[in-house]
Amino acid sequence: MTILILEIIYILIIYWITDFVLQAEKQLKEKSKNIFMLLQYVLMYSIVWFPAMLIFGNKFALLFIGIIFIQYFIINYFSSKINTKLWNDDKIHYFFINIGFDQLLHTIILILTFYILWINIL
Repeated sequence: MTILILEIIYILIIYWITDFVLQAEKQLKEKSKNIFMLLQYVLMYSIVWFPAMLIFGNKFALLFIGIIFIQYFIINYFSSKINTKLWNDDKIHYFFINIGFDQLLHTIILILTFYILWINIL
């Protein structure tokens, strides 16, 4: 079974909503210094994905958000610390390179996770 372009667009829209629209400014500013704030943000991010993935079934949704929660926490743990240092050191170019790399990693993992679950569960 092949992944459809509409599913990729769906994933990208949900990702934009969860990563940009729903992230509170306090979470954005404090997640590099406060593990509780990072966990709160990653939990909110994961919870929003659950109903979005339910259209593909309960097992699919649970596996998807479990994988996404773990990868999202790990990537954001490191990237938020790196970004804070780059910003504070006034290395703006490298800050944006890291932001772009962070987004690229998340997007690849979301699509790969979806695809692997798609071919194995659906």
